[in-house]
Amino acid sequence: MLIRSTDKLSEVKRDFRGGKGEIFINYFLKEDRDKGAIKAMHVLIPPGSSVGYHQHLGDEEIYFILKGKGEVNDNGEIKEVEPGDLVITRSGESHGIKCISDEPLEILAIINKV
Repeated sequence: MLIRSTDKLSEVKRDFRGGKGEIFINYFLKEDRDKGAIKAMHVLIPPGSSVGYHQHLGDEEIYFILKGKGEVNDNGEIKEVEPGDLVITRSGESHGIKCISDEPLEILAIINKV
């Protein structure tokens, strides 16, 4: 299946999952639209904004860092991330991420039900 960039659904989330500020999400795949078990999205987190710490149950999420620098809370352990890094959060695990650079943090995020 080919999904063109013009087919993306865009949303702005404020204080997402208890985070701070606004984040911008462009969905390539979204369950309620595509009737599948996978979500795929391009996430832009401006400087100072974040996705709050949250747990995954029944799904897992992969972050592939595209641009910028971030700080990920990986099951209570704080780690810096940069372009090319991959963060995997399995079912039962928790994570959150924030932008710590002067440029937006850009992520390709994929969530798959397990």
